[in-house]
Amino acid sequence: MLFRREYLREGATFTRNATWREDLPNEGMLSGILLRMSVAGVSGAFAEIDKWRIIDYISKIEVIGNGSVVIKSFTGQVAAALTFFDQGAANPDYWHSYATGTKWCHVLLTFGRYLGDPLIGLDLSKWDNVELQLTNDATSSQFGADISLSVLQFFIHDAAPGSFAGYLRTEDWRNWTTVADETKYLDLPTDHALRRVVMQLWPDQDANNISETGMWNLADDVELTLKSGVVRLFKGGIDDIMWENFFHFGKEVLSTANLYMTADYGRRVGIGYVLGAVPGAGSQDGAVATAVPTIEGRRTDNTQKPENFEADTLISTINRGLCPENCVVVPFNMPDDPAAYLDLAAAKTVALNIHTRNAASAADGTNRVILDRLVRV
Repeated sequence: MLFRREYLREGATFTRNATWREDLPNEGMLSGILLRMSVAGVSGAFAEIDKWRIIDYISKIEVIGNGSVVIKSFTGQVAAALTFFDQGAANPDYWHSYATGTKWCHVLLTFGRYLGDPLIGLDLSKWDNVELQLTNDATSSQFGADISLSVLQFFIHDAAPGSFAGYLRTEDWRNWTTVADETKYLDLPTDHALRRVVMQLWPDQDANNISETGMWNLADDVELTLKSGVVRLFKGGIDDIMWENFFHFGKEVLSTANLYMTADYGRRVGIGYVLGAVPGAGSQDGAVATAVPTIEGRRTDNTQKPENFEADTLISTINRGLCPENCVVVPFNMPDDPAAYLDLAAAKTVALNIHTRNAASAADGTNRVILDRLVRV
């Protein structure tokens, strides 16, 4: 198999708080797209706010066919989680918020089961038009300039047009603000074959950007049934799914976060359930740190909290845990054979009921349900 790597745009301007649009080529067997972004931060802007990475400001990534057909639609955070589930790769970027230093962000989109999938991908010749749309909600208060954007396409060069069995339609299907002791009753659509359900659970945060509860309390009881409730596939909590994911994928999430912020404020580190975080001093002025870099111990939620601050010294951390970007997955792809995906039309009605714990701390969070379905062509 031969890959053809080709830039769609290199060094384009991704204007702050705006949507960038670009048409994809009208032919080619597209396997994936790599988005590369960089921008200088505003000095001091991230000392007391929770969104501190470029990926936190990518509010929507969309690929739209023929003007209205959703091919991909989700946030930058969800895109990072999907890459972990498909490629086994955690976020590769150097996360920091020091002064005006350059921030980087790499986001991979795949139209098959993985980059280079010979069976599933996007045959651009089947469409009149396919447009890539990227939206960010950053302002001049966070970024000192517009974002520099490069878009690299990956084509399977030696695949004949029409040889893909279809493409994966991945979309943020439902999202809502959580209410304590409320159940959301969701009936999944009946079209296409379901590869997996991804759920992102983002707790509300207090005035210091510290999560008020763990992500598992936003969905303490989940029930998944087929045939209008006759067949039950799952009943339990998100924490049960979380551990199942760990043993299924056979790997934990690792992240590095270089914290430069006001003491006692929380900072997201890309992990929904943190098993451990190791701090160290990262000097920016060539001098030895005088304060021992310290973070609060036994904090397992998605936010970590430095206990101190020293000018020109980062608290550099290595973090390990589960749930990339607060996401879990309910798979229907074990093995990842399209013939084994759940036939939604035959299984209807497929119901997903999600209950939020009866606790004030579980209210005002954000739950998302992302569906990944095979669209055959």
